[in-house]
Formats: sequence, C-alpha cells, structure tokens
Amino acid sequence: MGYGNRTPMSYFKIKDGKIHVYNRDDEPTIHDFFKGKLIQIDFRESEVQFNGKLNKIKNWNVMFEDDGVNHIWSTKYDGILFQSFINCIASLTDFNSTIELYPYMKDGKTKLWMKANGEDLRWKFNVDEMPKITPLIAEGEPVLDAQGNQMYSTKARMEWTQKLVEAINAKIRSVKQVEVHEDSFVEEVEQF
Repeated sequence: MGYGNRTPMSYFKIKDGKIHVYNRDDEPTIHDFFKGKLIQIDFRESEVQFNGKLNKIKNWNVMFEDDGVNHIWSTKYDGILFQSFINCIASLTDFNSTIELYPYMKDGKTKLWMKANGEDLRWKFNVDEMPKITPLIAEGEPVLDAQGNQMYSTKARMEWTQKLVEAINAKIRSVKQVEVHEDSFVEEVEQF
C-alpha cells in the first residue's frame, strides 16, 4: 500500500467569448484561450433545486491535461458550443494533439475557433449531414418557452452526438494504450 497525491484540477466554462476558470471560492479568472491534450469526454446528469423545484441538469465534462494538471470544461448537454467542439474533434486524425480553444463573440453569441497542433480544425460534418433539430409542436401549435420563443427537440441530434462521443473516447483510449505500451517498452530497454 502506498500514498499519493491527487492530480491537480481546474474547472472552466466558456461564456461571453472568454474562458472563465473557477477555483473554490474565488472569482473566476478570465482568459482568451486554452491549450491542452484531450483525455476524456463524460456525460453528467445531476439534480439541482431551483425556485423550489428539483430540476435535472445535463452537461458534458470535457477533460484535458496540460503539465500534470487536469482541466475540466463543463458545458451544456445540447449547447451549440459543444456541438461545434465535438464536430471539430471528429475531424482529428491524431488524438495525441494539443487542442487549442479560442472562444470569441459574434452577433452577440459565443463562438469557438479551434486548432490542433497549431493547425485550424474544421467541422467534419456539415449541418445537412447531422440529424435535424426539429420544432416542438403540440396540438398543431408551436411550443413556446417563457419568453415566447419556439422550442426545439434535440433528441435525434443528441443520440447521434452520444455515439460520436463514444467513438472519440475509444480513439483517445487507444492512444493512451499505445503510450502506456511505449513507456513500459522504453523502461524495459533502459534496464539493459
């Protein structure tokens, strides 16, 4: 039995065209970009109390590693930023790449520009290649939110996204297995 230390972690969100890094009780620090190696994407569902009502919250936790620190980006389950991110990651050929995230504002909305090893990443799938996001209709009428905006179903798109995430995680795991094998091989060679 032995002792060890936990891997240091930081948590961030992308909003208002910036990276907001959160530490326990401190105000977030704000950054223009982030760089790290993608190591895992997890789905998280939790319950939170809001206005006296228990609500389910769905998020993706995207984990990166940089210099021995794990960085976790928590993002909305069916949000456009995650859709853009995962579509770019799907175009990767080298899952050992350093991923760069550059959020920015355009037309009042946060957008995301990405690079891998210094090269721009583009979407792998065009919008017409992805399952459609469909308007919600009840009794022949559009379903509206509290602000009067049309609501949409993302079910088919998110089922497709979950399969894409599973495939990407499998590719990440295969890179990790190769790295572990190469590291143990190097250690064995160095012993002789």
